[in-house]
Amino acid sequence: MFTSTCLVLGWGAQPRDTVRVARLAVETGLFPLFEAEFGQITERTCIRHLKPVEDYLRLQKRFAHLFQPGADPQWITSIQEIANRNIQEFGLLRDNHE
Repeated sequence: MFTSTCLVLGWGAQPRDTVRVARLAVETGLFPLFEAEFGQITERTCIRHLKPVEDYLRLQKRFAHLFQPGADPQWITSIQEIANRNIQEFGLLRDNHE
């Protein structure tokens, strides 16, 4: 039996936050959502409301070490750079795709 106090195994996120975590994964650019045929992108889901990667990371205990006192902020900066590259490479902002 699942209750709201159970965590998604390995992630440290509440089940009630599952959809929110998935949306933030896309809205931060960390996990581009697209379709491809024969290696070519045919459709992509553009980001409606761009969010910083911190919003995605903070919801999950598996990333808690990134927000501890004394944690190197360069880690979050590096993750944000990955998201920014995805956004650019896949044309995920509405202005880039329309």
